[in-house]
Amino acid sequence: MCECASQFTELINVNNGILTELKLINQKITDEHILSRINETNEHILTRDRMGLDNQLKPADIMVQEYLHGKDLDENGKIYGFDFVVENPPPILKTITSNVLSENPNIRIDPELE
Repeated sequence: MCECASQFTELINVNNGILTELKLINQKITDEHILSRINETNEHILTRDRMGLDNQLKPADIMVQEYLHGKDLDENGKIYGFDFVVENPPPILKTITSNVLSENPNIRIDPELE
């Protein structure tokens, strides 16, 4: 292969590497922007207000959301899985509850859902 073709091939490889890096940087910026926007607004968290008065969320559904987002959504001053768990959780909370109890056996255990 002549020297020009070799240099041309090398230039293409460099350009492809730069293009790949730019794509990664753009994706990181996009991801960070989206995550910061989500965290600012909490629009991704289901609450009774967001669902409308006619569509009431069950307490267990709210507790799952509290655990996943680390926020008190039912305004009782407690976050499920951080401040308390329930003794006989419904199926939707069983895995969360068992994980929390294995990590923090001294967490407060409420006898039933509030």
